[in-house]
Amino acid sequence: DAVQKPMNDLEDIQLAQIDGFADKSAAITQDGDLLVWGRSINGSFLNSDGQPFKSNLVSPYLFEVKEGVKFKNVSCGRHHIAAVTTDGRILMLGNPDRGKLGLQQYIDEIVAQKAAEGGSYSPGAISNRAMMGFVSIGGDKVKQAACGFDHTACITENGDLYTWGDGRQG
Repeated sequence: DAVQKPMNDLEDIQLAQIDGFADKSAAITQDGDLLVWGRSINGSFLNSDGQPFKSNLVSPYLFEVKEGVKFKNVSCGRHHIAAVTTDGRILMLGNPDRGKLGLQQYIDEIVAQKAAEGGSYSPGAISNRAMMGFVSIGGDKVKQAACGFDHTACITENGDLYTWGDGRQG
């Protein structure tokens, strides 16, 4: 579970990395904390209950994972964020449409839904739905992640490249 705390300003906070896409931004502090802010639309940002914020985050919010997880890399996509932990896991959060989060739970739900309708899986759009979870990358540790419009990519510490989501735009 995650908890967000408002940050009044970034004046006394040393940042190690920052990223932005369209109308959202995220940063990693020197202490490994994850900050997020911007327009909260279609599940881009989640509250401590894993639900999308109802309003925009006009100030940076501290996104805390209760397990004491620290982060080393973050990337923003159109409606999602990928954050790599110092122990090599990748946390995905935001809107899962088009498979861009890579969360097995979402893929299983869509496959079951499509099978019940007599169709097969194809990444689709689900507006204003939010999900959060760690993605398994074959037991490898993730070094860095990058988000695109509706897709995500990561490089593992042994140099393997993984991608998921909608490949039509990257």
